[in-house]
Amino acid sequence: MKNLLEGKTILVTGANRGLGEVVARSAKENGATVILHGRREEEVRKIAEELQSDYIICDASNEQEVKIEVEKLLQKIRRIDVLINNAADPSPPTQYLEDITISNLDYVIKTNVYSVIFFSKAVIKAMKEQKSGKIVNVASIRGLVGKPGRSVYALSKAAVINLTKTLAVELAPYVTVNSVSPGPIDKKETSEEQRKIWKKKSLLNKLPTTKDIAEVIIFLCSSEANFITGQNIVVDGGESLSVK
Repeated sequence: MKNLLEGKTILVTGANRGLGEVVARSAKENGATVILHGRREEEVRKIAEELQSDYIICDASNEQEVKIEVEKLLQKIRRIDVLINNAADPSPPTQYLEDITISNLDYVIKTNVYSVIFFSKAVIKAMKEQKSGKIVNVASIRGLVGKPGRSVYALSKAAVINLTKTLAVELAPYVTVNSVSPGPIDKKETSEEQRKIWKKKSLLNKLPTTKDIAEVIIFLCSSEANFITGQNIVVDGGESLSVK
């Protein structure tokens, strides 16, 4: 299914690698005008040139930087139809609670939660004025299901899930807000041993690819999902049901 996003302008945060890059490419394939965000200009510029897209560079956890860059962007393109809040640290070091320092906590919360808040704040006024808009936040099943050594990461993603629900209420009726919670994703760097462990936990006996997760996000960005808001879509092959 292509051209789901024809005529839409979409801002993807953390689009310089991983899921963000795949989402940006999928959005472009589906007809969207894509704006990329990242912190490392060299990485972002390379992808932007391939996609013939504009881009912005800023620290997603710095409110002033985000505000300035989004304001400049809106002056140029006039509207943002969809914001995909993907910027985050998807795999901070495993740490048990007794070993966590304030600096660890501060880093993860700023990177994974503040970024969602600051980018959402930056686009809300424009979306309200145009009386339409969609925000899709990337969360994780770790925000729903506990795992040893992941307390701060789980805290950050639970915050994203519940922020999503609150924003959906605050921004109704014109702006929809949803989140996507992936489970483990099959990546190039995934070891065969880890892949076997994760497959055993999946009801489908396989892992999703980054493209599989991106397709769910693209659906939520499209008009096909106009009546969905305040929802957290779990994409984990049934792992979070904990029956295996």
